[in-house]
Amino acid sequence: ALLCGRVKEPRAFLLDVFEEAESEGKPPQARLIRTISEILDAVQNMGGRIDTAWNAYSRFVDEAIKADTREDLLKRAEKVLRCAAQACKGHFEDKACYMPGLLDVLFSDYASGQLLTRSAKSAGVAASSITRMTEKLTGANFSEVLGRIRITQARRLLRSTSMPATGIAVLVGIKDQSNFGKLFLRYTGCTPGAYRARFHK
Repeated sequence: ALLCGRVKEPRAFLLDVFEEAESEGKPPQARLIRTISEILDAVQNMGGRIDTAWNAYSRFVDEAIKADTREDLLKRAEKVLRCAAQACKGHFEDKACYMPGLLDVLFSDYASGQLLTRSAKSAGVAASSITRMTEKLTGANFSEVLGRIRITQARRLLRSTSMPATGIAVLVGIKDQSNFGKLFLRYTGCTPGAYRARFHK
């Protein structure tokens, strides 16, 4: 998302990190500092030219401890993300102008079926072009990127609702409960039940 010049999805991800750190009784500043560093590393590995974002990150590390409120801390973190997004947008769009539209589809219709086919059709490119570009840029195939988005949404629902995991799996587009459990374990390191228990003590 940052490579496409978008901040909304990464900011929501940072909010998830903040909530998880708080629920575990850990200082959110340290978790956010580490997470933003990992995000910037990933963006750089994908070809993003983000020297200015690294400078903003250094300032963020110095200022994070001074943040008075949760919103203040998130705003400071968001400045780093915005800096990375601005630095990457033009360069990335030259490489794959259809990717921002693909992201729109992934983040809004993640629960739908046949997203690759539909995305390719709306972008006017072959599905194989999308899969190649996705893998080249992210190091993950299309299914894995979609799986991560679905599990991120499932984590939010597990934290904020009492809906059963089976219902959440269907809501995020994973029809098979066993597959949901395997994906959740792969991307979070724990089962949906263990994850929820952490937030509902």
